[in-house]
Amino acid sequence: MIVTNAQTALFPDCQSGPLKSFPICDQSLSVQQRAIDLVSRMTIEEKADWLINTVQPIPRLGLPSYQWWNEALHGVMYLKAHAIGVPEATSFPSPLNLASTFNLNLIHRIANIISTEARAANNENITGLNFFTPNINLVRDPRWGRGQETPGEDPFLASQYVSALVRGLQEGEDSRYLKIAATCKHFIAYDMDAWNGTSRWSFDAQHAFVMHMLLDMRMRPSDISPGRTYKFYTGQPVFEFGYGLSYTTFSYHWYNDSNTIFYSIESLFYNKYDVLIELFRVNVTNTGSMNGDDIVLAYIKPPQILDDGETPPIKQLFGFERINLNVGETKQVFFPLNIETLFRIDRYGSKWIHPGEYDILIGNQHMFTIKLNGYSTLWIPFK
Repeated sequence: MIVTNAQTALFPDCQSGPLKSFPICDQSLSVQQRAIDLVSRMTIEEKADWLINTVQPIPRLGLPSYQWWNEALHGVMYLKAHAIGVPEATSFPSPLNLASTFNLNLIHRIANIISTEARAANNENITGLNFFTPNINLVRDPRWGRGQETPGEDPFLASQYVSALVRGLQEGEDSRYLKIAATCKHFIAYDMDAWNGTSRWSFDAQHAFVMHMLLDMRMRPSDISPGRTYKFYTGQPVFEFGYGLSYTTFSYHWYNDSNTIFYSIESLFYNKYDVLIELFRVNVTNTGSMNGDDIVLAYIKPPQILDDGETPPIKQLFGFERINLNVGETKQVFFPLNIETLFRIDRYGSKWIHPGEYDILIGNQHMFTIKLNGYSTLWIPFK
């Protein structure tokens, strides 16, 4: 629920309308209290009618019609030049390109500009304040067709991108209210209803399943597929994940007391290592002939053993840092390794820690090894 002091055609009237005596207009109450009271005054039919993106007004409550569906993946969609003098919205790079910068500060700043333009559009009744952004789906195969809407194939990069973007979209001058409301999508799958003749009432799920098996869109490698994404792909990539991130060259150095450390899985549980296990320090030197940015990528390579028939990832990203270096300059970057990095998620969503060797890679260079002793154990978070 977005609450604002502005009174426009898109918002309820708390000055003279039916709502003025209801708790929804009492700014001394919490947003949750105000929303609960308003929803409690709606009938079952009214609640059902408001489950779609274009909602009809409820005159007895003073609620106007509202369009929940607005888009802002890389700029305010639908904001074109208007006769009233509102200019077109800025169009920024697509999420796939923006995430590829590995620049969280840039992502946050762009999101802040988008939300400012969204508020300007709302002031002129061009859009609402709810935006179906960001798309947090991961790209598994380019044939999906909507990869450019997403941060890409890597879960960790996507999580950092989404965090920076949503904070930039939602955080405004008044911490009590959202600047705009970001809506992460899609929870299960994007809607294909009313597209190219598709209808939920006649959709042939069996045919879709057969096509899925023929194309073999599964993540892990099989007899007819080399696997999907850098985490599971066993073929020869044309360009590896993270390729082409700089126009100069860099070298990595680290100074550790030992290249291997041992832990028992039991000790991780007993000592509650739910915050930090290790902090890796990497010295990065610009060895090229021009100043430039380097994006240092930190991976973990889990034990390559089968667990419940599931092939583990070849490697997976757990940290990155973008830095600018002059020629010959050295800077140090830090990568914390938390226990969550060691988790294996099974098909039921449970988190496990398995014994074996976990290699830490900086780029493609092996830096460190963590050896876990013990038995495969289900992780139960501490209260």
